[in-house]
Amino acid sequence: MSAPDTPSPVTGPALAIIELASLARAAVTLDAIVKRAPVHLHTTERVSPGKFLIILVGGVAEVDEGFRAGIAAADDAVVAELFLPQPHQSLRMGLESTFSKLAVESLGIFETYNACSSVLALDTALKSTGVDLVALHLCSGVGGKAYWTVSGE
Repeated sequence: MSAPDTPSPVTGPALAIIELASLARAAVTLDAIVKRAPVHLHTTERVSPGKFLIILVGGVAEVDEGFRAGIAAADDAVVAELFLPQPHQSLRMGLESTFSKLAVESLGIFETYNACSSVLALDTALKSTGVDLVALHLCSGVGGKAYWTVSGE
């Protein structure tokens, strides 16, 4: 049975991201994660430039356990990592590419070199300001960069 084309919904109170510099090491990492903890693999994909992106979602303890197993299995292939309990609801919607229509008063764009730093910065911005998420793009097709766009006063 092949994997679905659409990612599983972002459910649960936690998410984790592992970015790898080795496509081959990704298989070992994914194997370790799913054998260790009952998490949902939201995203498992090749991204530019030759990296592999893994996003886990689920309960805090389960995601933490799967994340730790994945990091250990990935060894020195880890480019970036993030464990985020209780992500902002808009971040969850952004991972699903579900955005509400907004009246744009002003627009802000934030760009990083990896998904982990981008998601952490976005979660912080959403929790500490009155901005609304307009778009979220994680690494694919833009040289491995990640970016998000927000709107607000």
